Amino acid sequence: MSQQDLHTIVYPGTANQVAGMGLNFVSISTNSVHTGNTINTVGFEALEMLFVATSYTDGTFTLSFQDSPDGTNWTAVPAQFTLGLSSTQIITAANAPTWIGYIGKKQYVRLVVTSTNVTTGATVGAIALNAFPHFAPTDPNFVPAD
Repeated sequence: MSQQDLHTIVYPGTANQVAGMGLNFVSISTNSVHTGNTINTVGFEALEMLFVATSYTDGTFTLSFQDSPDGTNWTAVPAQFTLGLSSTQIITAANAPTWIGYIGKKQYVRLVVTSTNVTTGATVGAIALNAFPHFAPTDPNFVPAD
């Protein structure tokens, strides 16, 4: 039974109200590196990427983060600022969502998906959720229950 409010402390987007696709859904059929969209974390204390692969046939898809203080100069995020089973999550099956968290101090973050051993691949995508806002509720239409 759910009794805690998660709805008003997460925001599926960036702090400047841009849609929160961490990685637009894309079909990957070669060994490659795909860089996600820039997510602005200003006004929030946490970021989580929810990742899914559909139409999976083969290959390994490894997730990681890059961050930037200015949205221009990007570096790989050290393991101590990434949450998950390890510093990267590896996808090898269809419709098995996973998530990877960022707890670093840089304002801009993006997801990186590296595909290996791919011949036909998968369709992959991710949604970014900023969380623990400095000001809540994040939903302007939220009306508390009596």
